[in-house]
Amino acid sequence: MTTTFAVVIGVAFVAGSYILTDTIFAAFDEIFSESLSGTSVVVTAQNPVEQENGEVPTISASLLPRIKGTRGVKEAAGAIFTPGGFFNSKGEKIGNKFAPKFISSTLPGQLESLNYVDGHQPRGPTEASIDKAAAESSGLEIGEEIELVGQGRARTFELVGLTQLGSASFGGASIAQVTLPVAQQLTHKVGRLDQIGERE
Repeated sequence: MTTTFAVVIGVAFVAGSYILTDTIFAAFDEIFSESLSGTSVVVTAQNPVEQENGEVPTISASLLPRIKGTRGVKEAAGAIFTPGGFFNSKGEKIGNKFAPKFISSTLPGQLESLNYVDGHQPRGPTEASIDKAAAESSGLEIGEEIELVGQGRARTFELVGLTQLGSASFGGASIAQVTLPVAQQLTHKVGRLDQIGERE
């Protein structure tokens, strides 16, 4: 009887794991589709070998002017999209504790995939936004202080905007957005980019 019970529990656990994994992958497929909706081409670093620490190889920011000058390119911008940590003014974690957090840089014009449902896009070195779901789950409002951690020490920002990714859910993940120079500083990627997006 005990063995039968253990087998049933084991099968249920495995089945549940597959269902959860499928749900997560479906959510992220939707996120990536929505996030690239206004982009024709994305330039990233070649990554023939998977990095042990999970980091994505960067590209030099000096490549951006060359891409902007390419015939047929209407708009191009560099971006940072890197794992990070978010905390409120009391040092408590913001958002789903078990879901990934990302620090993202703002993008111009139609390349920007995030919709601002409240407030505005970060404009200066002390401003940041986060996704609406994370803000609501943590009881945060526009004007409050949040802390972001990339590589190194935490920095304090004023929450100036709440975002949403089209009709997609973040799948439990949270995104904090800051200006590109700030994102590069936070993640120790000054002069580097995670990707360049362009619209033709």
